[in-house]
Amino acid sequence: MEEAREYAENRGMRNLYPLIDLTLAQIAAAAAAWNVALAHDTAAANEAQALGMRPNLWQAQAGMALALAALGRDEEAEVSRTAAAATIAEIAVLFKDDDLRA
Repeated sequence: MEEAREYAENRGMRNLYPLIDLTLAQIAAAAAAWNVALAHDTAAANEAQALGMRPNLWQAQAGMALALAALGRDEEAEVSRTAAAATIAEIAVLFKDDDLRA
């Protein structure tokens, strides 16, 4: 993943930054390295928000909630869960078809 980050950075492929950090966060979470996972999810969320990439933002917020809960930071985890739910609602509004929106 570090090679992927270097490749993307060298080519100005900023749209891949959130995905790279999300992947690194998932790897860290699988190893129960919750502080590392939280750092990557936070970076992914910041970059995704800046780029208007709502699906990546939602995934990062959900990952942050998971990491924060694992770290015993329950109040912050709930804030992240609420933010993730709000992002899902923002995405849903974009769908005109009721079945797809649901």
